[in-house]
Amino acid sequence: MNEQKNVILNVLLTYDISEKNTEVKNALKQEPFNYREEWALSDKKPQILPETTLWKPSTTSRQALADIQSLISNLNSQNGWNIILERCVTVDFATAA
Repeated sequence: MNEQKNVILNVLLTYDISEKNTEVKNALKQEPFNYREEWALSDKKPQILPETTLWKPSTTSRQALADIQSLISNLNSQNGWNIILERCVTVDFATAA
């Protein structure tokens, strides 16, 4: 018998920016973005991702790219900064629920 599982789409976001790494990462972890910097594997021990890598459940690569682009644009406008998104890789992955 073939058991169907609900699939949850997630995204891994990794990026290089010209400056303000801490400010960008902290903003991505807050509302409305809610990205995460760690997850628990099967042993329940939290795994910390590299410095400029985050993940988010229930989203897509396209949305993750839009999130970081809009965040950087807003931070630059609000603070007079000139953060440049130098590189960005987003990867969709699924987990079974």
